[in-house]
Amino acid sequence: MELINGANYYEIYLINKNQNKIIKNSCEIYNISLDEQDFYNILSKIDQKKFKFFQKEYKEYINQEHICNIFTNDETRVYDKKNINIIEKEKFITIASNLNKLTLLNFSSTKNHNKISFVKKLIFRITNRIYLNFEISINTLYPKNKIYTIYINYNHDDTVDINIINKNINDIVRLITNQKN
Repeated sequence: MELINGANYYEIYLINKNQNKIIKNSCEIYNISLDEQDFYNILSKIDQKKFKFFQKEYKEYINQEHICNIFTNDETRVYDKKNINIIEKEKFITIASNLNKLTLLNFSSTKNHNKISFVKKLIFRITNRIYLNFEISINTLYPKNKIYTIYINYNHDDTVDINIINKNINDIVRLITNQKN
């Protein structure tokens, strides 16, 4: 993985190579949704005895760069996410971001949000910094369209050994793409 200056958070999305990018009004729009059957086929290959896993359900509000997650247990998380770079490579799109936790007071009380979604996630802990996420989300504007995504998230710190991080990420990439060493 290539580190990007200023990024402390990375999401590496598995994409359907046949339908991943649309150019609209000179803007690149990436489709990160997978086919439902592909999503569940990949999920079935994960050895749930090998990795600790947990589930999360929440409602997500996005207002520009601010994101608010309200979990089913009434916990609330607010953060600021500024995307710094997007790298498209083979079957993956990597989004390098700067992520900062905020308080609820920092989130706008407007009703004009860019997006509101219901999210269900199954998250596998690979290391204390790397997680494999299987996510199903439903945008409230299009409730009949479920979005199935699989991505690896990595929380960067300058003190980590990037060679070990790359090895762990590459192992997960091989696992979800059915590649051999």
